[in-house]
Amino acid sequence: MKKLIAISMIICSNATFTYQSLITLNASTRGIQNPTTVIDKHAQDKAVIMFCRTGCPFCSYLNPKFRTFAQNNQNKAQFIVVNVGSDNSYKSRYGFSTYPTVIYKQNGKTIKTHGSNNGNMTVKQMEQHLNSFK
Repeated sequence: MKKLIAISMIICSNATFTYQSLITLNASTRGIQNPTTVIDKHAQDKAVIMFCRTGCPFCSYLNPKFRTFAQNNQNKAQFIVVNVGSDNSYKSRYGFSTYPTVIYKQNGKTIKTHGSNNGNMTVKQMEQHLNSFK
């Protein structure tokens, strides 16, 4: 009986996720939408998170591409942009070393991570990784 209840809860839990339009978070804004809380919530289903920094030329290059990609694929996952500002704790918490970095999370686990400090992160790469979600 306990297994049946657990399965029922999982089905109900997945049904509660509806993807919003792109969520943009600023790490220095500690208020209603704490970036870590938002990421952890949406990572329980499917989430694509881009970490960037103000003033980073590669982030400035990728940001509009990521936003367009998110808009075109909004029914496949929750897309989140986190501008980390000067907060480097995200690097250790989410296991990356460069900006921008895009992380794909599903069922609470990291499926794929890729970063680029030379502008080579392409929409084609993002499409391939997004399609790896089940």
